[in-house]
Amino acid sequence: MKLFGQLEYREAMNVADKGGEALHVFVREKTTIKVDEKTGKKRSYTQEVELAHLYDNVIDRLRVTALALGIEDPDVKREGLRGQHVLLTKKTEIRKALELVAPPEPPVLNVRGA
Repeated sequence: MKLFGQLEYREAMNVADKGGEALHVFVREKTTIKVDEKTGKKRSYTQEVELAHLYDNVIDRLRVTALALGIEDPDVKREGLRGQHVLLTKKTEIRKALELVAPPEPPVLNVRGA
């Protein structure tokens, strides 16, 4: 699996077109509008949300990878088309996917006298 950043979604789809798996991690702003109960005024709150697309044109491998990431019922978007993917919205799913791309390094042990 190859990792791609914010604006590299086309490159990620190209990897999937060539038979590979690609993880496209990006940040999107989410705006929530809430009504203040005391004043009745609307207020908007904006926050950044990290999301990821897991691209793969092999549908079975895409579903197996999504299940391995902890997605119970993977919802495949654009199934059968270019850009077929599963959207990762939870931080735990994204963290597990990033570990698949680059496994964590083993801890370095301090050994005296070596």
